[in-house]
Amino acid sequence: MIYPIVFALGMALGWGLAAKRGGKPADRALYGVVFGMIAMVVTLFVALIIGKLV
Repeated sequence: MIYPIVFALGMALGWGLAAKRGGKPADRALYGVVFGMIAMVVTLFVALIIGKLV
């Protein structure tokens, strides 16, 4: 499915952002997980909207 891919992309984005800001490994992991979950929720809502339109 697309959700694990979206989660991985969101996690990479969050990890990179935390690293750019000088975060420690725990900060990077936290940013990664939160960004991954946000990306999954947005993807879920987009999928639901597209499903209702079709």
